[in-house]
Amino acid sequence: MRTLLLLALAGAPLLGAQVTLKVRLQAVDSKSTIEMPLEQYVAGVLAGEGSVLRSGEALKAMAVAARTFAIYSRGRHTAEGYDLCATTHCQRLDPKAVTPRLETAASATAGELLWFAGKPAFAVYSQDCGGIAEDVGAVWPGVEASYLARHVDPYCTRQPAPGWHWTANPPEVLRALAVSQLRGPPVLERIAMERRTASGRAQELVLTGGGESVRISASAFRFAVGRALGWN
Repeated sequence: MRTLLLLALAGAPLLGAQVTLKVRLQAVDSKSTIEMPLEQYVAGVLAGEGSVLRSGEALKAMAVAARTFAIYSRGRHTAEGYDLCATTHCQRLDPKAVTPRLETAASATAGELLWFAGKPAFAVYSQDCGGIAEDVGAVWPGVEASYLARHVDPYCTRQPAPGWHWTANPPEVLRALAVSQLRGPPVLERIAMERRTASGRAQELVLTGGGESVRISASAFRFAVGRALGWN
């Protein structure tokens, strides 16, 4: 499902079974927050993020990454009254789709985390990196994780032409930027890539329209659009 960087250290401490998470579940017409045991949460993430994995060992690796990310990110929504959401902003959770196979993968790795320098690692993962994993700083500015450096990844498959694409209504994009307190031109007529990262991905964009041009970080653009038009 997603590229995993395994940093499990021999003798690293395991997590106790008593750990629970407050998770905000999303629904079409309602929202609810529930408290669930960590391993139940991991099985739900496997259903939402890794159910297409065929290998049992790959599922176990995914379980360790999902568990580590949950502990690392626990409390990111504290201001809203819960620990994690159930969308791809955190990790996609699908408790209703959990199968015995997914429960087995979670229980087989129960309590196992990825550790770095005595702390849970920033265990992010991606569905398809196109053959080159990005440096963490180019995606999450300010996050220090030397183990997430740009590198060729032969296990990521390139998408066939025309590849991944996305469309949106220009006024919706401008509203999404405004919600995140980012400035755009009066009207949005064109988005151009100004600079790329070392791996070739967008680093800086230029938004033009109404006789004005605005430069914006591609990462800031992605997060703003994701919040308003993506994972929410």
